[in-house]
Amino acid sequence: APTAAPLLAPDRIEIPALELDAPVVEATEKSFIINKAVYKQWQVPDVFAAGWSKSSGKPGGGTNVVLFGHHTSNGAVFADLYRLEKGDRIIVHAGDKSYAYIVRQTTKVKERGVSFAQMVENASWILSTPEERLTLVTCWPPYESTYRLIVVARPAPDAEQEPPQVDP
Repeated sequence: APTAAPLLAPDRIEIPALELDAPVVEATEKSFIINKAVYKQWQVPDVFAAGWSKSSGKPGGGTNVVLFGHHTSNGAVFADLYRLEKGDRIIVHAGDKSYAYIVRQTTKVKERGVSFAQMVENASWILSTPEERLTLVTCWPPYESTYRLIVVARPAPDAEQEPPQVDP
């Protein structure tokens, strides 16, 4: 019996409603020890690219695929993320496969000036999930980092995988 091709890390994101087409790179992480527990913080790429959390899922893997991006600096890949609306389409490419997602929810959670317990609760948005979803994270509002803007998208009902679009 043929074996399924291994899932690949995301390497590009397209958001047609925002006219965004950007690379995705693997994000680095920093570890912190607080009260003898180790916590990891993903570092957003300092270039025009979304960062992929390697501890999150891969497209098509049936869990949470998490991408981070700056909103005002270092290319500001997610500068317009706040303009996304429910129903907008997001396409994530991984190798020669494309995965279509539909925005289902946008929310903001306060990050600055909150308790450590609240920060940990906020981080639940980027944890593994029992179903496929795409979670995009950036800061909010413009020129501040008081909140995290979180966009959750689910696989498009018409096609979880789409062939890559090739220009003629």
